[in-house]
Amino acid sequence: MKMESLIIREYKASQKYMLKAIKVTAKDKGLVRITANNVARAEAMFRTDSSYANSINPSIDTSSAHTIMRLKRFLDEGRRNREEYKELIRIIVERIDNENSTHLNSDGIGRDVITERISRIPKKKLIEYLRYPEKTHFKLISIIARKTEPKNKKYRGKRNLSFASKFCHYLCLFLFEGETEQDNYPIYDSVIKRNLPKYVKYYGLEERDLDDYAEYRETIDEVIAASGGGISRNGFDHLLWYYHK
Repeated sequence: MKMESLIIREYKASQKYMLKAIKVTAKDKGLVRITANNVARAEAMFRTDSSYANSINPSIDTSSAHTIMRLKRFLDEGRRNREEYKELIRIIVERIDNENSTHLNSDGIGRDVITERISRIPKKKLIEYLRYPEKTHFKLISIIARKTEPKNKKYRGKRNLSFASKFCHYLCLFLFEGETEQDNYPIYDSVIKRNLPKYVKYYGLEERDLDDYAEYRETIDEVIAASGGGISRNGFDHLLWYYHK
C-alpha cells in the first residue's frame, strides 16, 4: 500500500483552516462567507504579517499608531501648542502614507497639502468629524480627499480618497479604542471596491455609487446586514481584502 507523503498529509490538514467560501460559478473562486469565524482567520493572518502588525503597534516608535497615541495624549491633556499639533499631524500623515503605499507625493505636494488641511481644523472639530461622520456629512473625508492643485505643471492634481479613509480609520481605531466609534470608517480600497458589487448582486441589494464614500460605506453596511455575519466594518475590510487580493 502506497504511503501518503507528509506534504499531502499537511495539505489535507490545512483544509480545516481555509476561509469558507460560496461557490457562485465553476470558473471563479467564488465569494467568501461573511462570518465571524472567517474574520477570525483573516485577522490571524493579518496580525502575523509584520508590516501590518508593526503599523498598529503603539509601542513601536516608528509606527503611525505610536504617533496617534501621542496625539491622543496631546488632545486629552488640552494642550494648545499649534506647532506641536501640526507636527503630530504631519508625522501621522507621512507614516500612514508609507505604511499603506498611498503615494500622496505622486503629485509633488500631497503630504504638505494634506497636513496643512488637517492641521487647520480646530482640535475639537477634528474629534467631532471623526466621532460623528454621518452627522457631519463625512466632512473630514471631503477635506482630505479633495483634489490637490500642483503649481508645477509636470504634476497632475490628485484625489486622495483612499488615504482619507485610512487616516480616519486609524485615528478612530486608536482615539476611540473600545468604543463603537472605533469602527466608524471602513477603508476605501481598490480590491474591496472591485469585488463589492459581487456581494451586492449575490444578496440582491441595490447598486450604489462606490466612488462616493458615504454610499460605499452604506453598501458595506448593507452587505454585512444581509449576510447575518454580525461582523465589524474593520473585519469586513480584512476578510474581503485577504480573500480577493
